[in-house]
Amino acid sequence: MKRSNRPPTCIQLAFSRWLRQSGYRAKRNNLSIEFIRPKSQKLELQSSGRMNKAMQQKWIQFLNQWLDCGKSFIDELLPIKE
Repeated sequence: MKRSNRPPTCIQLAFSRWLRQSGYRAKRNNLSIEFIRPKSQKLELQSSGRMNKAMQQKWIQFLNQWLDCGKSFIDELLPIKE
């Protein structure tokens, strides 16, 4: 990802928490964070915002789940407003 397309830090923190809840362990290197889980691919997030392919797939999965939760929350609020 280019620097301009880099996700905001608050979303990166939520993503890290989501990965930990999914069973991944974080391991910090000099310029990157690796998330390791037994019997699955290693996920890597560099400080520049670049991700390996496995991390990109998890990122899209996380965003889809976040959007689904937000949509259901808004749908619950709409009947209250009327």
